[in-house]
Amino acid sequence: MRKVLLLDIESTGLDAKADRIIELGMMVTSSDFKVIHEEYNKLVWDDTYPTLTPEIEDLTGITQEELLGNSIK
Repeated sequence: MRKVLLLDIESTGLDAKADRIIELGMMVTSSDFKVIHEEYNKLVWDDTYPTLTPEIEDLTGITQEELLGNSIK
């Protein structure tokens, strides 16, 4: 059976020039999606990123406070 990589990215918005990735989620599953082989999830933050808006916090479920301390530097 083949394996499938699922990738999920959350960001500070939809503007590719101004907004930044704040979460990476990955999962390797069987091709029928019944078996999870591996999972990875990481919040990422840099002090140069724009502050999250209430709309992005509601949409992603990630708060500004959760991102603090998850610097990528």
